[in-house]
Amino acid sequence: MQIEIDLNNSVYKSAKDYYDYAKKQKLKLKSAQDNRELLSNKLEKLKLEDQKVVEKTKMKEKRTTFWFEKYVWSLSTNGHLIVGGRDSTTNEILIKRYLERDDMAFHTNIQGAAFVILKQGKNAKEVDKKDAAQIAACFSRAWKEGFSSIDVYSMAPEQISKSPNPGEYLPKGSFIIRGERQWHKDVELKLNISLINGSKLEKDETDIYLPFVGSESSVKKYGATERVIVQKGRMKKGEAAKKLYSKYYSFLKAKQSPILAIDDYVKLLPSGELDLKIAK
Repeated sequence: MQIEIDLNNSVYKSAKDYYDYAKKQKLKLKSAQDNRELLSNKLEKLKLEDQKVVEKTKMKEKRTTFWFEKYVWSLSTNGHLIVGGRDSTTNEILIKRYLERDDMAFHTNIQGAAFVILKQGKNAKEVDKKDAAQIAACFSRAWKEGFSSIDVYSMAPEQISKSPNPGEYLPKGSFIIRGERQWHKDVELKLNISLINGSKLEKDETDIYLPFVGSESSVKKYGATERVIVQKGRMKKGEAAKKLYSKYYSFLKAKQSPILAIDDYVKLLPSGELDLKIAK
């Protein structure tokens, strides 16, 4: 290092000048280091935000959808598919298009109830029929009306007809039921929710999870996450859906499964006010 000394200045004056100079350079260096650290932090933040965008985009990629997701659906304790209508139009389509000779159908006497199909229901066990009856009860108007339980009846496909008796008129989504019905008395209006792995529904779909609502026994058996109990309460349906979205977001992210929309949770909740409670 070379030092220039002004011979016109005293030694003390020269020393002070170099001290002041060194002090200024030190401050400049500190400022440069601070700016570098600030820029480095900003760059890291941008990288993280970019990574989040990539992850979010990846997780929002279009996932596999199943035909029954257009309807209310569940699995019974022994793996029978349960499918129910959402309104008069879907009731009509469901019965006409998807009810087969080995199935069983479920309904309640209350106006505004869903028709529910238990696939292969004629060969199903009693617990599976109870599971289907519970879906029929919870997705009827009984929930909105504040009932705690309701009677549900089941019937074979051949008992259901779209041909009314002479002088009668059948509105859209309604059917004539002939013959003896099997009754399921005092079915409780209560559901369980979890996420289910797609492999339980389709062998190749191992990387997706979707919301799953059903009886306690079926959700315990097939659910991949902590169960949430859905019961009568004062929470709005949309608010409950947001809570479920937040609850299962981290799980889906960790599994790198497509993130579900709030509407996916709205669809699996019954109409009317409710309450959510973590199952013990």
